Amino acid sequence: MEPNQFDPKKAERTKAFELYMSAAATGKRRSLRSIAQELGVALKTIQRWRDADDWDPKINKILTEAAGAAETHANAIRRRVRQGLLDGLDQLNKIAKTANRDADRIHAVRALADIASKVEAIVSGASGADSSTALSDFKDDVEWPDESPTTPSTPPKDGEEPASSLAPSSREVPPPAADLV
Repeated sequence: MEPNQFDPKKAERTKAFELYMSAAATGKRRSLRSIAQELGVALKTIQRWRDADDWDPKINKILTEAAGAAETHANAIRRRVRQGLLDGLDQLNKIAKTANRDADRIHAVRALADIASKVEAIVSGASGADSSTALSDFKDDVEWPDESPTTPSTPPKDGEEPASSLAPSSREVPPPAADLV
């Protein structure tokens, strides 16, 4: 037979392995008898192909490589997330230490505290509701000027507490510098 000519027996053999492997990939076993019936070949033929072609070791190798690739991908994602978090923490720490405006430093420290409480919640397996509210009742005795001049100050209604000038602003903390990412 010429090398480029189609071989129906080889195609059946390949199909038999694919059927066997597809069941193994889902964690199930497919009987050789059902594969033989589907392909219309003798059970002994399927058994001979399985033994001659080492189907089980091949499948174990394929599944092990797939699991290793998935783990490697997950580890790469973890490393990138961890590095992004560390870069952001470094940027916030820099802002907290060197910002000219007190309000900017306070926002940076609050952001650091918020991140720390969320990390703590993740590590401890908690929902984060208890640890994220740890600073929500914090009141500072220093009155800072309103940092957004376009937002008019509204006086409190009867029975309401005045809005704290330390309430989180609608401004977000600046993203890390491009050279840190």
